[in-house]
Amino acid sequence: MDCIHARYDYIGGVRTLKVRTDAAVALGKFDADVPVKRSVLTGAEWYGMEWGQVLEVDFRSQDGDRFSFGGMENHALHSPGQTPGTLSYFFTVHREGRTWRYGLHGVFGLVPLGDRYRLVHVMPIPLRADNMASLEWFQGEPVKRLLVSPPTQSRLFERDARIARDPLAVEDPVAWSSYLAVLKLNFRARFPEAARGEELGERG
Repeated sequence: MDCIHARYDYIGGVRTLKVRTDAAVALGKFDADVPVKRSVLTGAEWYGMEWGQVLEVDFRSQDGDRFSFGGMENHALHSPGQTPGTLSYFFTVHREGRTWRYGLHGVFGLVPLGDRYRLVHVMPIPLRADNMASLEWFQGEPVKRLLVSPPTQSRLFERDARIARDPLAVEDPVAWSSYLAVLKLNFRARFPEAARGEELGERG
């Protein structure tokens, strides 16, 4: 199971699935200690819950990792924001003589990028600069099918009835670029200094 990030709404049920299926769990390397040592970062209290479990991570995924399953190669890219170790995934599907590039963005969060949150939780990496760098990097991905989590951000629920009749209903050549444009606009409005390149990130 490859987890996008370590927030409670994404990993709250992973331990149960791991126990029942004996599946290995992968989490971004900057999030890998959250379920064990820094459970406050799961945000469980936001949902009126407590993090009362131990989730051991088998693989620490990182920027640039590639792995295959079901005949598809997945490419992981670091996109910090919702958590320090948030990852986005890209994969290509070949079917009936056609090729589609999918993009699954790892969720965009402004609150964890703020100064107070970063200081309180002692964030180990330059989240803001890396987040902006990831958005610029993603702009070059030729994504034809946008998969955003939560799915409401990519209107997947609206298309659900059509998908059963037409598998191409999720195809939208402009959705990816439009989605990134909105994210960058919101980011620049909130953190102009990072947008101007005044903060140095991992990608330099």
